[in-house]
Amino acid sequence: MKPDTDMSIRADNPKGVSVPEPAPAAQVMLLDHQTLFRESLREMLGNERELSVVADCDNLEDAARAASHLHPSIVLFDADTPSELLEGLQRIRAASPESRILALTFHDDPWMIRTLIGQGIHGYLSKSVSRLELVYAIRVASARSPRMVFISSYEKFNAALGADRTGAANISRRERDILMLVSEGLSNSQISKRLAIAEGTVKRHLGNVFIKLGASSRIDAVNRAVTADLL
Repeated sequence: MKPDTDMSIRADNPKGVSVPEPAPAAQVMLLDHQTLFRESLREMLGNERELSVVADCDNLEDAARAASHLHPSIVLFDADTPSELLEGLQRIRAASPESRILALTFHDDPWMIRTLIGQGIHGYLSKSVSRLELVYAIRVASARSPRMVFISSYEKFNAALGADRTGAANISRRERDILMLVSEGLSNSQISKRLAIAEGTVKRHLGNVFIKLGASSRIDAVNRAVTADLL
């Protein structure tokens, strides 16, 4: 009867006893702008026998290049804003379609979580997860399981399920004002001067708009806003 697993004779086995070949380690790439967190994560995962950290990056450009070159089994990533998190998912998927992508983040906006799920992310993990939970999620994803791993609170999960598919009804007055100026072709810098607010505030509001409308670009956000009678 044929064995269930492939067997081979290893050179370090002088008696020629058949032993199974060890499973290859899952290759993990990290993307996080926080250096201390990223280095700690690399050290922790490096102690797991079945995992191998092949790259760690602090920005999306480097991560996209590394993913295109290395094609890691798993990409574990975070971003400064929810909109950058969505952009990261799209860029990394384009660079390495076969990689399994897990978001490890503090961002917990219900529309963002729902959008990530809708775009086929393989896992959403709060940064409050334990080491065992994180390793479990990576192993499930690297096994090419059809399941999505969601490790957060029931409250966040239920909020994501109950979030409006577009979130258009939840666009604030300030977000609508910024959308109107975007539709006129103004840049973030020009909008900040027009509304007398910081450019970073404009960027944050636009990120929220992208999440609520499920938009992938400024033009897409304007088109969706017009469709939803917001403009």
